[in-house]
Amino acid sequence: MREAMQLALERYAQFYETLTRDSLKEIDRYFTKDARFRDPFNDVTGADKIRRVFEDMFKTIGTPQFKVVDMAWSNAEDGSAYMLWTFKYQIRGRGLPVTVNGISAMIFNTDGRVRSHVDYWDAAQGLYEHLPVIGTVLRWIRKRVEVR
Repeated sequence: MREAMQLALERYAQFYETLTRDSLKEIDRYFTKDARFRDPFNDVTGADKIRRVFEDMFKTIGTPQFKVVDMAWSNAEDGSAYMLWTFKYQIRGRGLPVTVNGISAMIFNTDGRVRSHVDYWDAAQGLYEHLPVIGTVLRWIRKRVEVR
């Protein structure tokens, strides 16, 4: 059983690393029909809504790329696993490429598909600080509150 789940985690990590608009057609292979996906901007339930989140990502940013740095199973018996990742992207028509580091906590079903995926990453540093006007304000605030 543990071997099958390890293969499911590796397959899921590969899905992320090779994610394209075209591969979203196969999202049902990776998520259960009623899966939950949450990140700093979205909290949706259902594989169709998860697909829409990723479709929107491809519309909004140019050449997004995930690199899974590490992954592991939890000691819990509920199918919990974790992925540490780096995400590189560029907002269409604006600025330099951005790199975001984050971690995802997933819960897999016994069939190897994800029923819950929650992303943890700093949205201010990963996105907002790279936007005109608000980015300047956020960088100023960060400098004011950092320990010297």
